[in-house]
Amino acid sequence: MGSLLRAVSTIDNIETHTFFPEQLGPESIVVDFGANAGEFSRKVARRYGLRSFGVEANPELYEKLKVVEADPANRGRVKFFHYAISDKDEPVELHLSSESITSSIASSAVPGARGATVVQGRTLPTFLREINVDRVDLLKCDIEGAEVGMFRTTSDNLLRRIGQITIEFHDYHGFHTLKEFEEMRDRLFSLGFGGIKFSPNNTNWLFYRNDMAGPARRTYVRHVVRNARGVLRRLGLRND
Repeated sequence: MGSLLRAVSTIDNIETHTFFPEQLGPESIVVDFGANAGEFSRKVARRYGLRSFGVEANPELYEKLKVVEADPANRGRVKFFHYAISDKDEPVELHLSSESITSSIASSAVPGARGATVVQGRTLPTFLREINVDRVDLLKCDIEGAEVGMFRTTSDNLLRRIGQITIEFHDYHGFHTLKEFEEMRDRLFSLGFGGIKFSPNNTNWLFYRNDMAGPARRTYVRHVVRNARGVLRRLGLRND
């Protein structure tokens, strides 16, 4: 059991998003797209003493985020914005779901559809300029299909200034196609990112700059760590 726990300690997982922890510290910048109720930003900021900038499109969830941001324990570490990450800097229609985490600007076919609302859109480049950040240590992305437009409007040069991307793709939900997923994945590979798939579908991918992990480390994580995580889940010791 001890060897399994040591194996999984070489990576971290917060709210089902997996990343390499050793590159994160007090000077690091995290960007959290699809901040939901703020748990990822809150936990990563406290765990590593860093700053996290979160974006959430759903107005009901954003109200909760204002409470998280105002908490004295989080003050100065987390900041949230009410935008929809998009392929354009203009208002976009957000299709609301009865499951708040699956509202989407990419598709009207959301579970338990309950109408729509208009939210200000922001591209990734515009958002980074707004927060005066030119390099991101970790980008967490869970934006219900809007990742397609996000990547299409982000330059290769900007993507190369991101250390890690922990992302949930949404081909399984029908918010984009498998071909679109493959195009996003292959583009990141072509830019020098390595990639590890931590889930049976495409809901938990980690992309990282290849200079962060040599071949031996990548092989270890891809095979030993993933298998160890699977064993611990079956034993009921992990739920991510």
